[in-house]
Amino acid sequence: MQDAIDEIVDSFLAGGAGRRRAIELYQDNFDLDEIQSNALRSALLVPNWWLEIDRDRPELLQGLFSPTRIEELETGVEPTAEEQERYRTHRLSEISDGDIDADYIPAFWIHRIVDSRGDDLFALTTATCYSFNGVESGFHGLFLWEKDCFDYLNVLGVVSGAKCEEVVRHTLADHFGIRSQPIDQ
Repeated sequence: MQDAIDEIVDSFLAGGAGRRRAIELYQDNFDLDEIQSNALRSALLVPNWWLEIDRDRPELLQGLFSPTRIEELETGVEPTAEEQERYRTHRLSEISDGDIDADYIPAFWIHRIVDSRGDDLFALTTATCYSFNGVESGFHGLFLWEKDCFDYLNVLGVVSGAKCEEVVRHTLADHFGIRSQPIDQ
């Protein structure tokens, strides 16, 4: 396995077509079970769209807004920034408290591979676990820095999870002004 890792890192660092070769080699040599069990970081990834007010599901707004305001939101009135933040915080707390029964649960793993010279890369894999259909995974690439994985993830959603709490808080929130909500497990 170390020979494969050495070739993956060398190919990636060579750039150009070498990067495509590194990705192919990584995908050929690591399966999802191994990625999960050896992940440097893993956590829940809450999609951004899930944190936006859903006008078609007024039951999600009950208890957060008055009946009059819910009716206004349903008819197309834009939520204020404060209302959007209240809704976002509420949805994240539902996950944190275990008060939600999700049809699917998206997550990610950051897998660090180190070659025999000590050079490393970070591989990012996301997975969505469906209640009836199993797990669908997606490989998103190799990155030179762990921070780059989080930058990429931020575009997809809000990173939450006990294993990455410190990295999320210090790397994303403090240095880049990116909001995150760690979940205690």
